[in-house]
Amino acid sequence: MPGPIPPAPWEARIWLVTDRRLAEKEGIPPEEAVLRAVEAGVEAVLIRDKDLPEEAYRDYAARIKLKVGRRAALVASHRLEAAVALGLDGVQFGTKDGDPEALINQLPPGMQAGFSCHSVEEAVLRERQGYRWVFLGPIFATPEKLKYGDPLGLEVVHLAVERLSIPVVFIGGINRSTIEPLVAAGAQRVAAIRAFMGPHAREEIAAVRSVLAD
Repeated sequence: MPGPIPPAPWEARIWLVTDRRLAEKEGIPPEEAVLRAVEAGVEAVLIRDKDLPEEAYRDYAARIKLKVGRRAALVASHRLEAAVALGLDGVQFGTKDGDPEALINQLPPGMQAGFSCHSVEEAVLRERQGYRWVFLGPIFATPEKLKYGDPLGLEVVHLAVERLSIPVVFIGGINRSTIEPLVAAGAQRVAAIRAFMGPHAREEIAAVRSVLAD
């Protein structure tokens, strides 16, 4: 009997971006924290942890895939070769990965890619270049995104929804306290690190799901 079929990455509404240190601080294996989030309603997982060497990253991603199975879409962050080798559902690039147009032209048949953007203008360009989805943020202030500058704010959400045809996943300070104004501004897809991989992940994800479903 076939198992569940996860949404394609560009269809997912709720994304977890991994940070194994949060799970380690809680005293549980990272793949268990990912499974907890998926069981609570996360539909796609961006396997980040970019500090890991390639071999360690592949082992880490393989453990997540084994634990999660087909319950959620699994996407490699930055690492196309790992995505292909492990049979993941996609890859997400960023500005430090090289020329975005060259990157998308390197994709093997069947592999789709997203891109992490920090302005609407950048996101519009990535859509023209053929990216299937984009992340856009940070929308709100968050420790993980301070290096990317000041938060973009809710007005950018309005603008992105108006100007982009591909799915936009908003990130940066997303949690149960910020989801209502975000959705009111037009957001339909969100991602989070701390809220979805921390000890209160179930409650956070349940609250976000409830607002997105309204």
